[in-house]
Amino acid sequence: MLARLCRYVPAVLAYLAAAAAAAEPVERPAAMVFPGKDREEAGPASQGVDAARLSAAMEYLAANVGRDGTREAVVIRSGRLIWKGPDIDKVHGVWSAIVQSPRRCRGL
Repeated sequence: MLARLCRYVPAVLAYLAAAAAAAEPVERPAAMVFPGKDREEAGPASQGVDAARLSAAMEYLAANVGRDGTREAVVIRSGRLIWKGPDIDKVHGVWSAIVQSPRRCRGL
């Protein structure tokens, strides 16, 4: 699953960079905040992000990634949550993540 997701990261980053470059200037977002117990939520526009382009990017990612798509994804800007999938609180077992991560990173 991670390998499949990593395959699409460059395309999504390129899409987001192109969208940001074509976007009209917006007012500067608020200063960065660090989360306490819960993350502060904000609208994309309040953080200098075009909501329509963010939605299009996440739809593109959902259409081109595995079965979970963006259901468990979040987008954070300046410490504020500006987009979240419906299953962000899903719990996963990660007992073997430490063993596998260095092996996967060798190819990067």
